[in-house]
Amino acid sequence: MKMRLLLSLVLAFCANSMMLCAATTASLPELTVEDETEDIVSLNDIRFANFSDEDWLDNDYIRTLRLYLDDVVTGEIEDEKLTPYLDIIKGKFVILNIEPAIMGGTFIYLAFIDHPQDMFVAWVYSDVNPETNAIGPYHTNMVSHHEEPLDLTKEQIMQIVEEHPELKLW
Repeated sequence: MKMRLLLSLVLAFCANSMMLCAATTASLPELTVEDETEDIVSLNDIRFANFSDEDWLDNDYIRTLRLYLDDVVTGEIEDEKLTPYLDIIKGKFVILNIEPAIMGGTFIYLAFIDHPQDMFVAWVYSDVNPETNAIGPYHTNMVSHHEEPLDLTKEQIMQIVEEHPELKLW
């Protein structure tokens, strides 16, 4: 704090007197600040370090989501947000997008094959041990129905899945 105040005063004074500024700054001690953040690894860096393109479309986050939805349908888990959609979520879905969530884990955007206009968003989290880099267990923290309908048909989804075998129906 003292050094910042001193530098602020020097800079303010330097704006008024260039000659005095050169003499004043020459007598200041040289400061070196090291960046200590370059060695910090985020938990998402650990989670997704070895993910290939294929891994993004077939992983434990998606499997955990499918199990969660199945448990909601059978009544093992109660999720009031999904109750109105029980007939939809029991069907197969396709991944529209999956990406790391800044809070950890993934955001998964999905549409069900028999209700392609209904998009859902899920946040699936995984614990990480930063000492061992062990990942798991996985938790579905949130699934919600997106208000805006998608402009998709079942035929379009099936064609995309057919053209892109890396996509699956879950």
